[in-house]
Amino acid sequence: MCNLLSAGLMRLRKAPAFWLCALGTFLVALAHIYQGSQSVAAMGASGYAVGLERVYFELAPYLGAVIAVFVSLFLGTEYAGGAIRNKLVVGFSRRTVYLSHFLTCALAGLCFAGLWLLGGLPGLLWGGGFRLAPAELAGYLLAALALSVSFAAIFTLVGTLCRNRAVTVVLALLLWTALILAASALNDRLSEPEFSGGMAMIDGAFVLTPDTPNPLYLSGPARTAARWLFRLLPTGQAIAMTDAHLEAPALCAALSLLLAGAVTMVGLALFRRKDLK
Repeated sequence: MCNLLSAGLMRLRKAPAFWLCALGTFLVALAHIYQGSQSVAAMGASGYAVGLERVYFELAPYLGAVIAVFVSLFLGTEYAGGAIRNKLVVGFSRRTVYLSHFLTCALAGLCFAGLWLLGGLPGLLWGGGFRLAPAELAGYLLAALALSVSFAAIFTLVGTLCRNRAVTVVLALLLWTALILAASALNDRLSEPEFSGGMAMIDGAFVLTPDTPNPLYLSGPARTAARWLFRLLPTGQAIAMTDAHLEAPALCAALSLLLAGAVTMVGLALFRRKDLK
């Protein structure tokens, strides 16, 4: 395992995809925080004070896309050059090969997350500080790093099981899009009010209508299941981060690591049965 990890880290250092994704992540985060902090400062000047967290975490959903592209290109090279087959020929087990892939990609994902968060720090100078409590802010940062690991686990599974590099990139991005749409749908349903009412035009005049039960409101076990699924999905956590409404950040970080472990176990089981000829 140590030899495979060392080789993976060496490849990581020499991979153009890694450096391009890292540089792009940092520059995009820097440009985004500059533009967003100007809006935060303008709102503060007009008397509507908001914290920097409202823009600092807005790029969280796109971290998954960066990791999806990188992992697909990085692992696709393993198949293209026959490296995976050669590792098995010299005696490494499939379990060791898969885990080395995951750990290398998880480290890359942590680097991208760190550069994203680092690129947003100048916003403290341009737009003011955070309004989150220090402990809550630390929880957000921990959750951001943990969700990068869960993204890495998901796309390592895709990249290890697909031979064609171009197809892997497309599949990974489609999966990322599907996860974003699923999390957005859950967020919309969880945001539905329990009762609906308001103003309606009757006989040419606006009248106040009584509150009526909202048929789209989730209640009972369905709401509980939807909340836990939204927390479990890395895209759900990322969407909650965008407007600083992430509930129980430490719990979300633990769920991300739990999901990464579960996906890795599934990937190991599938990789054992994969025909590498």
